[in-house]
Amino acid sequence: MKKTILFIALGMLILGGIISIYFIINTYLDGYWIWGSYTKYDVTGQFGDFFGGAIGTFFALAGTLLVVLTFKEQAKQNKRESFETKFYEMLHLHKQNIDEIQVDGLKGREAIERLFYYLKDIYKIVEDAVTTIESTNPISSDEKEVKLFYRMKVFLSNRNNKLKFIHNLSYGYFFLELKTTM
Repeated sequence: MKKTILFIALGMLILGGIISIYFIINTYLDGYWIWGSYTKYDVTGQFGDFFGGAIGTFFALAGTLLVVLTFKEQAKQNKRESFETKFYEMLHLHKQNIDEIQVDGLKGREAIERLFYYLKDIYKIVEDAVTTIESTNPISSDEKEVKLFYRMKVFLSNRNNKLKFIHNLSYGYFFLELKTTM
């Protein structure tokens, strides 16, 4: 779109220039000259009317197209600057949030690292428990519990179900533990 508008504006400028040069040369060949001592004001008035009316339109259209293009570019730049401002403000808020985190006497990044290791440990415990469930048989004599146990084993035999279950349970234990210790 930008190239099209520039091409049209340039075309208008070139066309206006060519018509201007042609008109000046043609009036000179007809015996009229608009500069110097041979100036006839009635002819130069007509020359100005024609020049302003016919040729000036091309230049005005080119100028209008360039103004439209300028406005579009400014709108893009304003949008980009607005995004950058929001982005850097969010980064600043994120940094403030990290600096305010406290766990076990640790602050900031060290606290986040500690939380990461807590989550990793909980994930390992839940993963080991799920592996144990998969490899054992029910020990209950209650038929209802045995059915539930086998339904759980069937559910966990699907890899996606197993991963979701481990993730969700680990996440739940992680935040439940944090909530009770804080």
